[in-house]
Amino acid sequence: MKKLLTDNNPWAGLSSYEDPRKAEREGREPKKFCGRDDESHAMAQLISGNIFVTLYGKSGTGKTSLLNAGVFPRLREKRYMPVSIRLSMDALDTSFQQCIVSQLSQTVNDSLGRQETINVVPQPDDERQPDYLWSFFARTRFLNDAGQSLFPVIVLDQFEEVFRDRRNEAEALLRQIAYLADESHSLSPRTVNGLPYKYDFNFRFVASIREDDLYRLENSIDNCYLPELKRCRYRLHSLTQQGACDAILIPGEGLFEPKEENTIVNKIIDKSRNEDGSISTNIISLLCNRIYMDFKRQQAAHISSALVDTFIKGNPFEQFYKEATHGFSNDECSYIEDHLVDSTGRRNSLPESDFLLHVKNGAMLLEGSRKILQRTSTSSDGGSHRIELIHDSFCKPLARMKEKRAKQRRRRWFIIAAAITLASLSVGAYFVYLYNELNHSKAKIEAYDDEIDEMDTQIEEKDQIIIEQDSLMVGLDQKSKAFDATSTLIQRILTDDGNRYEELREYIYNTPELAPYIITYEVTYLGNGVYETDGIIYPAEKLNHDDLLEWKEHNQQVCAQKIIGVEYEIPEDMRINDPCIVYLVLRSKSFENHNERQNWFDLWSLMNDEQKIKLVDILYRENYEVATIEMKYETKKLNNEAYAAARAKNYDEALDFINQAIGKKPDEAYLYDSKGEILLMRGDTQGAVEMWQKVIEIDSDFLDEWGETELYKQLKQQHLIN
Repeated sequence: MKKLLTDNNPWAGLSSYEDPRKAEREGREPKKFCGRDDESHAMAQLISGNIFVTLYGKSGTGKTSLLNAGVFPRLREKRYMPVSIRLSMDALDTSFQQCIVSQLSQTVNDSLGRQETINVVPQPDDERQPDYLWSFFARTRFLNDAGQSLFPVIVLDQFEEVFRDRRNEAEALLRQIAYLADESHSLSPRTVNGLPYKYDFNFRFVASIREDDLYRLENSIDNCYLPELKRCRYRLHSLTQQGACDAILIPGEGLFEPKEENTIVNKIIDKSRNEDGSISTNIISLLCNRIYMDFKRQQAAHISSALVDTFIKGNPFEQFYKEATHGFSNDECSYIEDHLVDSTGRRNSLPESDFLLHVKNGAMLLEGSRKILQRTSTSSDGGSHRIELIHDSFCKPLARMKEKRAKQRRRRWFIIAAAITLASLSVGAYFVYLYNELNHSKAKIEAYDDEIDEMDTQIEEKDQIIIEQDSLMVGLDQKSKAFDATSTLIQRILTDDGNRYEELREYIYNTPELAPYIITYEVTYLGNGVYETDGIIYPAEKLNHDDLLEWKEHNQQVCAQKIIGVEYEIPEDMRINDPCIVYLVLRSKSFENHNERQNWFDLWSLMNDEQKIKLVDILYRENYEVATIEMKYETKKLNNEAYAAARAKNYDEALDFINQAIGKKPDEAYLYDSKGEILLMRGDTQGAVEMWQKVIEIDSDFLDEWGETELYKQLKQQHLIN
């Protein structure tokens, strides 16, 4: 037998659990499907005793997984041959009846069996005839490799998809299934070609359909007067508490920290609940799948409660959303964020046709590992499906991404406005200067004819200086936008994955476009948005004209010391009167080389006050943003190191790390939450309560943003806080 290739992740994520026979045939070890034993048994019994069974349930309850991984293995034990068909996909170029016939033949061949034809009745040529499928099954026997009879079970998966575009064909198929199930159409036992023949209803049909679309099936059944197709139905409910526990613990046997299994399971289940309290099957699988990936990446001994907490705090649903929409345009992502979450932060739905019109690849988000959306129906008028998020947990990340994009748009408009202003000033200065020079030249020509050649040369030289100034001003604006974009990229990486600081640092150093922005100096946070780098104070992200003058005056002596002995030709009045500007030009990452900095020193005397202020503002903001990024990196790194030391029970070292972080960012509420948790781990309950009070004092909305943290939960359980 071919050796199985093991897929280590025990959970399927957002993909459906597949038929174990398919995995084995492809040389893979099938994933364990757990938590649905009772449902699998009940469904298999219904199929065994009924010709037509309807399985229905809400989107995301796992109907496809139940059939593939739960029901199909049970049916095979009774020599049934399950055949899963998705007519909307498998019958694109053929009729539904031909699709069923060909899929049956393919399945029996894959099972190393065969089918035999018995000429007991003629086969109609017209596939639309009510007895077309009846004639096929009456004439056909399916056998396994041992010569034993097989009984096909045709599963029409996601059957709701055919009612919108091919409703007439769907109703024709239903009429043929009803004809098959009608006992009055059975044949009496007889002999055919010398062999005994008995019509034994050697087939079963299962229609799997979303609960929201069940009315479509009922309407068609009523239209065709087929009440017998309503007799046998099974509703798949959400996972029970015990089923959810089994779905987590049985596939993950041996992976969880033994003493923390119950805690871990409860945390995952709580994160997977819908608004009505029911447990979302696909979210359970998704969270477990990704927690396992984090566990393997960290090479931990077991999946611990702390690892699960860190994963949940790391905005996992925002990460899922970004992965699912990778490759989508900004306009497509903006449309999703603007329309699928309403102004109150709740799930919203919109017509599928509108959605696919604006999101070209939107169908990818409804299937497989990228599935973050689902179809829903709201009326019985046969209209279009509507699209919505698969779970409420995606609402807050989408709202957050929506706000980020709005900020980026506002920032881009600011940069464009600044660039236009800068360009206008440069052009205006050029024409004023040119006008004055022409008048001056005319006077010179009238007074000194013998100096015409010399004056022409001077004019050409000064024109060239103005052109260089204009070019450099545009270049400065481009550098400013490049810095803003890179700064945003670094901040986004920091925000997206707070547990990969060392990888981020390595990424920054190995990425050419980020190399000019590598921070090489210490940053000290002085509180209230004030940073100190290299002895220079940066008190605000943006300064007006008066603030800039005050800032230059405050730092003049420090900057004058910093620029002593630099290898540039700096005008003496600039060195004496504007040492802070010299310092900012020297420290700027926006200038690529020595010549570019020297050009700015040469042009300083030609720039007007507005141009000088613009230059100072751009350079100042660059240094301030680099300082905030470095401080954010260092603070989060210290916070993670504190948790690592605490988990190793090195509490003094952990407190030293977290106190360093608080010293750098004393206004960050989450740092006091971390310190409180560490104190609680150490046994200092009173200190932990004081830290929680500090958290609420700094940020009264802390729980809305971070959820119930471990510190909050434990203090609440011990009745130490309300």
